[in-house]
Amino acid sequence: MEFYKITLLSIPKIHISCTVSSYRYRNRLRGNTEYLETTALTDGDITFRAVNGRTTVYPEGSFLLITPDMIGETSTPAGTLNRHTTTLVRVPYTYERYDTDALSREAFTELLGSVDLENCFLLPKRGRLDKEFSTVLPMLERISRHFARRDVGGRAETAARYLLLLSELTRITVQIARAEYGDSVPPSAVRSVDRAIAYIGEHYKEKITAPDIADAVGLSVNYLHRIFEKVKGVTLINYLTAYRIGKARNLIEAGDAPAYEIAAEVGYTDPFYFSRVFRNMVGISFSEYKKQVHKR
Repeated sequence: MEFYKITLLSIPKIHISCTVSSYRYRNRLRGNTEYLETTALTDGDITFRAVNGRTTVYPEGSFLLITPDMIGETSTPAGTLNRHTTTLVRVPYTYERYDTDALSREAFTELLGSVDLENCFLLPKRGRLDKEFSTVLPMLERISRHFARRDVGGRAETAARYLLLLSELTRITVQIARAEYGDSVPPSAVRSVDRAIAYIGEHYKEKITAPDIADAVGLSVNYLHRIFEKVKGVTLINYLTAYRIGKARNLIEAGDAPAYEIAAEVGYTDPFYFSRVFRNMVGISFSEYKKQVHKR
């Protein structure tokens, strides 16, 4: 499986999110590292022709990540209906390309240690929407609906859902890679992790702990820790922290609340501890981040 390590260097801003229908689709790709695009093809094939003349056909029902090393043109034959749902974000980022065929299990495990689901993600190059990627199209469609609202609440919700999409794509990448390395987890464990993630989404504003989450999904704490890291590629606590800080960033973008109010909104009773965690996760202080956001 071909995939990319994508490290975001700033806050992603949704540039375009919509469903495109065309009988003559054509798009030039210039290798820009300030735009990142995820696309789900629901009708018709798309052909990518690289500048060196090499062509790749992405069939109907495919998920596709548009990356800077794709320099050339995508198109469909004239008179052929193409429909795809796409989200294009503007954000500076770095990327590294990997392939499980050339990457050892040990190297992949080490790579997982650098993924924080806040700024750094593992994103697959392509996949089938009717298989492991079945969750992707509904997520892209929801992002598109919120983007169409064009208000502050819609923008905040769109940004939050986009980061959830990147987290989901990372989960899929890890799941497929582990299966290829012969280190997969049973479907029941994946479902338990999904329930744990849903619980976090519903209760992150509360002072929840790993035992609380384990109790909610009916597992021992140690077993949940083991399967969560296998499925998601990050520890349970790191995921919870990244989720809370992601919500905090959305609140900063949506208003002018002070740190202690935002801390309370995302499950931290101690604003000073929240500020330390925020700096560790984001790389700059709460106040510096707030200034950057409201300058734009």
